[in-house]
Amino acid sequence: MLDDKKLQAIDYLASGEYTKTEVAKLVGVSRTSLHKWLSKDEEFIAKLNERLQEIKDQCQKEFYYRLPIAIEEYWKLAMTTT
Repeated sequence: MLDDKKLQAIDYLASGEYTKTEVAKLVGVSRTSLHKWLSKDEEFIAKLNERLQEIKDQCQKEFYYRLPIAIEEYWKLAMTTT
């Protein structure tokens, strides 16, 4: 079972907004501890990968949802400027 610090670290890492050093500081552990989690804690690694896959899937759905709308808008612009 992952503790609160590890779950918080996963959230911060998955966000892509923080460096590993910043994540370690934010959750109150050393950078060495965070590195151990990332390299040796199989449960931590699996949960992080799961979270990253969820984000990737969400982005892909959003992209495919918006693509036809963007193409339609682009086409309208192309037709009105000629």
